[in-house]
Formats: sequence, C-alpha cells, structure tokens
Amino acid sequence: MSDNEPGTQGSTPGSTHGAEATLRPRRRRRGLVWAFLVGGALVTFVIATLLVSIVQRKAEDRSTFVKVADLSETTFEPSVWGRNFPPEYEGWKATEQMEPRDQVAHTPTAQDPRTTVSQQKLEKDPRLVTMWQGYAFSIDYREPRGHY
Repeated sequence: MSDNEPGTQGSTPGSTHGAEATLRPRRRRRGLVWAFLVGGALVTFVIATLLVSIVQRKAEDRSTFVKVADLSETTFEPSVWGRNFPPEYEGWKATEQMEPRDQVAHTPTAQDPRTTVSQQKLEKDPRLVTMWQGYAFSIDYREPRGHY
C-alpha cells in the first residue's frame, strides 16, 4: 500500500493510532453523560431539600401556641405575655442583668437614676470617634445591654 491510499495515511502496520482516535470521542461522550447525571442528581437534591424546607415551615406556621392568658391590644404587663410565650419572656428577663465586666459605676442624677451603666466603647478605642464622626455613635457608644 502506498501513503496515498485512503485510510492508510500516516499509519504504519501494527499501529494503534487509529483505534485511539475512535476511542476518544466515546470517552468524551461517556464523560459528558456522567457529568450530566451527576449535575442532574445535584439539582434534584437541591430542589428536593428546598421543597422539604418549605413544607416544614408551612407546618410550623399552622401549629399554634397554647393560649394560657388572654391578651389584647392594651395588655402591657410582660409577665402576662410571658405565660403565652415563655421562651421569649425568659430571654427578655435575662437582659435585666449586665455582664459584670461591662458595668461601670454611675452617679445617679434626676434625669438618669441608674447606679451602673454599661461600659463606654469610645474610651476603650478612641479611633471609633473618628470612624463614626457625624453619627450618634461618635458621642455615646456602649457595650450591649438589655432593655429590661
């Protein structure tokens, strides 16, 4: 055979170069199929997880609390609300006490009868005054505290 005959160009007897060339598209196709299968499985998983979450939230919304005390628009006593909403009430009561490390002694005045206040962050880090210049934070910025 000569090099000019069709199908023999660039190949030598016993060469597997032609067989490799036909296997490459098959491998590529197989890789694409696997990629689509894995991608489809991931998309299906994400959608299923989202739907389960939505169904759970709707079920939580339908479940109502046990009404222990009658509440109206004019009920302002926190302990009455606490009978219907115990976790929220306990969280609110926990804000009564500040952390001891955040307290600073304060001299009571007619406008502010407190004996302790939360620590001033501006005294700890004076750069905050410059950073918040023009905002109320640059005048008074204290440690977090409750609103008991």
